[in-house]
Amino acid sequence: MELVYDGLYVAKLKASFALDKNARLFIYQWIESLCYPDRYALNISKLVNLEDDKLYRMKSHDCHMFVQTLIPFAYRNILPKRIWDALMKINYCFRDICSNKLHTQHMKKLEIIIVQIIYKLEMIFPSSLFGSMK
Repeated sequence: MELVYDGLYVAKLKASFALDKNARLFIYQWIESLCYPDRYALNISKLVNLEDDKLYRMKSHDCHMFVQTLIPFAYRNILPKRIWDALMKINYCFRDICSNKLHTQHMKKLEIIIVQIIYKLEMIFPSSLFGSMK
């Protein structure tokens, strides 16, 4: 985020990862149209409130399904490529960590990839977000 001085006022530019109202509405409408097979996930469309522009009552399994399966599709054409790539790598690591089988060699690769992801995220998001990690 940068400050812009136009003579009289100083205004903050919108962050590159922030979605405008139309993009959020598009994603919420897309989520509202989703339908998972029975017993795979809760009907996520019931969690969308278009009037308040929010998702409500998401349980941990719903968040897990959102991160693991929906992020690659939901944000592909909306976010800038560098941000979408970082989200995709998080998605990749999350799927691997949550898989039924873990291999030692693969976990060593994931350790390197996670460090790269954190570096990319530090370049995108404000440093105050990572303050608790130090």
